[in-house]
This record gives sequence, C-alpha cells and structure tokens, in this order.
Amino acid sequence: MLAPPIEQQAGQIVALAAAGRVIVMTPAFNEDEEIALLKAGVKGCCRRGIDAESLEQVLSVTYGGGVWVTRSLLPRLVTELRRYAEAQHPAPAKTMASDKLSALTPREKEIVRLIVGGASNKQVASALDISERTVKGHLSNVFQKLGVSDRLRLVLYVTDGRPATGAAVARK
Repeated sequence: MLAPPIEQQAGQIVALAAAGRVIVMTPAFNEDEEIALLKAGVKGCCRRGIDAESLEQVLSVTYGGGVWVTRSLLPRLVTELRRYAEAQHPAPAKTMASDKLSALTPREKEIVRLIVGGASNKQVASALDISERTVKGHLSNVFQKLGVSDRLRLVLYVTDGRPATGAAVARK
C-alpha cells in the first residue's frame, strides 16, 4: 500500500497538533510540494541536515508566529500572493483607467509617453522643446488627474504594471 502524499500527511499532523507549529524537514522537495505543505498548515519547511544555528532560526521564527520557507520559494510565493490579491480585489476596470487617460491634454499624453519610455524631465523638455519647469507643471497636472503621486506610480498605472517596452528617448 502506498503512503499518502506528504501534504496529506502534513495536514493530518497539523490537525493533531492544533496549538503547535509543524516544521517539515526532508532531504529534498520541490516548490509545488513546499506550497502544498504550507497550504496544509505547516509553519516551516527546511532541508534535513541543516546546521544547528539555522535550525535555531527556523524554530525562533516559527515559534514567534512566523513562517519559514526555503529562499528559492520566495519569488514564487510573491507571485502567488499577488495573484491571490488580484483575485480577491480585482483592479479597477481598464475602461476607468482609459477614461482618466482620455482626460489628459495632447501635450500631457506626449509627456506621459516619454516618461513611460524612461525619459528624465530634462530629456522630455529637450524632446518637446519646452523648459523642465513646464514639464514639471504638466506632470503635476497628470498626477492629479490620474490620482498618482509619483513617476513610478504613473508608469505602473499607464503600463498596467507591465514593464515598459523600449525607451522613447535615447539616454545621453
């Protein structure tokens, strides 16, 4: 008879140790197994044979209410959390964003396009033959109209969080 999957075993152990914190130590496991273990309620995942100092850290973190995972899992966890958050709280409809963008003047749209392309205020001013002070004034208006507070949030707003493609202005 085959043993049940490790995440099922972990879930049973977690249920039995209701007030305790379960840490799974194994010679090796992949990211999918580690995520399954965390979903089952395990508070820590680490490789068997870790040194005493590292084990002390694992115990300290989990005893303090934290969760211990392998470092290699962190990028995937962040991605999973982002997906979960988006599913729970969907971003405002794209039409709302495009409505706000349509409220920008043609000059403001040009400036936004250059900023998204990676241009500095000086480069925008040079490309549009206006002063840096004028660029800053337009950006203040753009920030207010779009409800953003800085250049980074502007770029994220306009690109919907995707990396901008290609620079609009060559860097000097």
